Amino acid sequence: MTDPGFKVEGISQADPFRPRTAFAGYHVFGDKETIVLVDPDKAEQLRAASSLARPFETGGLLSGRTLRDGMGPYVLISGFVAAKPGAGNMATFHISPQEVAQLKNELARKDPTGDVVGWWHSHLRNSAYSQIDLTTQRMFVQPNSVGLLMFAACDPWAKVYLGPDADDLGYSTKIIASRGGDVRGSRPARPADDGYTADGRELRGGVLHIPNPAPNPGSPEVWQLTATQKRLARLGTTIVAAVLIILLAILLLTLNMVGGMSAQLGTEQRAISGQIASVNHKITTQIGRAAAKPVVHPSVSFSCSVAATSSTSQGHATYDCTAKGSVSGQVIWLLDNHRAGTGDAIAIQVKPSTTAQRINAILQISGRDYPGIPITIPAQPTQTAAAR
Repeated sequence: MTDPGFKVEGISQADPFRPRTAFAGYHVFGDKETIVLVDPDKAEQLRAASSLARPFETGGLLSGRTLRDGMGPYVLISGFVAAKPGAGNMATFHISPQEVAQLKNELARKDPTGDVVGWWHSHLRNSAYSQIDLTTQRMFVQPNSVGLLMFAACDPWAKVYLGPDADDLGYSTKIIASRGGDVRGSRPARPADDGYTADGRELRGGVLHIPNPAPNPGSPEVWQLTATQKRLARLGTTIVAAVLIILLAILLLTLNMVGGMSAQLGTEQRAISGQIASVNHKITTQIGRAAAKPVVHPSVSFSCSVAATSSTSQGHATYDCTAKGSVSGQVIWLLDNHRAGTGDAIAIQVKPSTTAQRINAILQISGRDYPGIPITIPAQPTQTAAAR
């Protein structure tokens, strides 16, 4: 290094080589040389975050890598972070440079092997970039910087813009094929015969459908028959009806031929009808037992109490709320259905009100929400509050 003739002319590093077929099941945006792949689990979590913020917009940063293979470069989205609640309203989304720096640090902790490859934000329904969105996209100067526009309440679920010129790559056209298949994303996905992809995701017109969060265990949907149970019920009814029709035809023919044996035939008819009723009762009982098995979902229990340092002047009170037990997932706290914050424990300030107010906690696991049992706070807060 001390040789006076030594000089560093420049350093260049190519994007890592990795076949895109290694990411089977990922969502594909674009049909040109550079495409964008999105981790399916992150897609569901992004959709859930967008839906949870409704009717307001939300957004944040994306992490991943720019890779290449024999077809050319492509961008892999492997992680994301969301801005804190209140960053968006019903028409715009805004975060300060200080908040952007905080999001970068958070993203580095969540996805330490990824780089910041772009940003994302939500619109309520299918739409395009606004002029403000285009201005924001120009701030990402790398040619493969990704702008992911999420749709909180409709299908298709997202579209992608690439680079500072906001090249529109369109909607997710297919799920990437397994090794050896076509992975350019140049044609819409063709659903399988049963309407599902190989990894069990439902396809609607070539667009991935991300289901809504799981229903509350107390809702009627949990107790409804499955599609298989309904088919079994219809098959059993058809078989019983066919048997009854055949037996009735035999009975009528026999009565016409042998008029003197009516009493004996009546006895036989009652016996056959009893057997049919017994079979029908068994089928109905089995279907009922299958339908009566509830689907068990996770839940969160919590307790709240008036904080020791709570100020009760003018009716205000602060409640310390804590999720009980070992909570596996993210806890989101609501006050009168408005988001109050996240974490296993939180301090919630209850304002004066002429009506009762409710504190609730939602356990969020892999983008799905499981509500707890709300705590009702009286109009004039007392010194203690308990919950199940």
